[in-house]
Amino acid sequence: MRLPDQATPLRYSLELTLVPAATEFAGVIHIDLQIRTGTRLLWINGDGLAIEAASVVAEGVTYSAQARSEPRDFVGLTFEREIPAGPAMLTLRFKGSYAFRETRGLFKQSENGEWYAFTQFEPISARRAFPCFDEPRWKTPWRITLKIQNVHTAVANTPIASESDLGDGYKLIGFAETKPLPSYLVAFAVGPFDFLDGGRAGKGGTALRYVVPKGRAADARYAKEITPRILALLEEYFGSPYPFEKLDSLVIPTTVNFGAMENAGLVTYAGNILLAVPADETIGFRQRYASIAATSLRISGLATWSRWHGGTTCG
Repeated sequence: MRLPDQATPLRYSLELTLVPAATEFAGVIHIDLQIRTGTRLLWINGDGLAIEAASVVAEGVTYSAQARSEPRDFVGLTFEREIPAGPAMLTLRFKGSYAFRETRGLFKQSENGEWYAFTQFEPISARRAFPCFDEPRWKTPWRITLKIQNVHTAVANTPIASESDLGDGYKLIGFAETKPLPSYLVAFAVGPFDFLDGGRAGKGGTALRYVVPKGRAADARYAKEITPRILALLEEYFGSPYPFEKLDSLVIPTTVNFGAMENAGLVTYAGNILLAVPADETIGFRQRYASIAATSLRISGLATWSRWHGGTTCG
């Protein structure tokens, strides 16, 4: 079932507090909207989230809402007064629980005694992490801010734009606003990651990094060696440079029903696809990584972006 066309999302600003060792996360999301016709009811996507407060500001007036969560997928926002057509700002404060036994939505995993939080939103699991218009027809800029523990690092679709110490062992990391993206290509992760610098590659000198569980940076050796060549070949084929500010390759220790995901600027891989100790770096391992990386980069960086914006595509 699809959302009605009563409102169109124009821009998102999302702030989340993420502690991977905890069971719950919390956040607030601001959504710039264009409301088509006056209404007292708005529908958005949400799955397993507790909406603690909701309101819309339109023409300088604040309209408080009562949130009604359906059993799955949808949240209805009911207002005492009609919101007029035109631009508006929807704000929702919410809480949710990390998935633990599956790798959908916002989930956590433990590796060698350390906890990490990851995302996997394709096809319709962004609604498990935050309320949104979770359909690929809507492509909007996203600004993501994460409150995390000082002992952790965070990555997202775009580079870090700001970082501040909040005291009490926490810091606030703000990421640069994304290009217009559907919700299923938004991605972020938090944990005690190690980073392997991959240098720069491609026509635009794209910065490459390999983001891996603590202590595993050396095991990304082959990915570091071959990925620049894969990126260059794809750019040559499509005749355009990789369109995002950076390219991080993020390792998720264990995945279910997917091996890699072509998130914009932050491609994720199952651990056994990207990481290998020297004894396990076989011809088969190399061929598998090269094949999956080429497919993921083709979809995320070049074919998909060209299709959305009128460039070359391939079948």
